[in-house]
Amino acid sequence: TQFRREWNQLLKPIYRLQHQTYDNVLTEKERKGDAFQSIAYYISQNSTRAGLVSQAEQYPYWGSVVPGYPQLDPRKENFWNSFCLTFNDLTGEKGS
Repeated sequence: TQFRREWNQLLKPIYRLQHQTYDNVLTEKERKGDAFQSIAYYISQNSTRAGLVSQAEQYPYWGSVVPGYPQLDPRKENFWNSFCLTFNDLTGEKGS
């Protein structure tokens, strides 16, 4: 896309965006309880697998996962409880 080409020019040679984004729509089963948490944990470890940091928590862009809710920080102890309450409030779903 044009956006990716422009950014790659601006960031060169320090960094390069990947050729194409990867999107995946979660199934209903993948959005339930621990399954969703497992997927979120796997994604949170991308910076570690890429060798950018030794621990995911050190990655400076690891933070809020819900736009407009900066207090939802996965590094905080009560994150999953707060996330579920916010998600249920935003979607009108009952707890899972």
